Amino acid sequence: MPDSLSNLEPQRSVILTRILELGDFRSGSITAIKGRCGKPNCRCHQPDQHGHGPNFRLTHKVNGKTVSGSFASAAEMRQARALRAICSSNSEVAQKIRTEFGKQHAFVGSGVIEADCKTVIRSRLKQLRMFWTVRGANAILALRCCHLNGRFEDYWETRQAA
Repeated sequence: MPDSLSNLEPQRSVILTRILELGDFRSGSITAIKGRCGKPNCRCHQPDQHGHGPNFRLTHKVNGKTVSGSFASAAEMRQARALRAICSSNSEVAQKIRTEFGKQHAFVGSGVIEADCKTVIRSRLKQLRMFWTVRGANAILALRCCHLNGRFEDYWETRQAA
């Protein structure tokens, strides 16, 4: 049975919390390097041996140039692996959410919302000889959105309570 949106939203929240718990990290890709050393008597030169490794490296861009380096510590390596696992989980949940939205014939992209926002703003703020301060524009847009969403009375109730 496919997951419902009500089940998927908490999963996404857990994933985002796990990302926040990781702390600072460096961007880039993790690559595994295997190879043979320069010592001819080493086991890596024996038949059916795959060589040394894998040694994990972080590959990233510096000033437009690809640079590869070792992880500074084992903790940094664990952090990078955890991030990769979390990102994979997030991708899976995001795909399930998009599928559920599609089944409900809901909009997944932001294009429709952005077009509606543009319409609301233009129809109220860009009329002939109108000039607005940022504070005034934000206030009138809040009122306009409440009016268009049928929540005009709710807006005033929250204002009176404050």
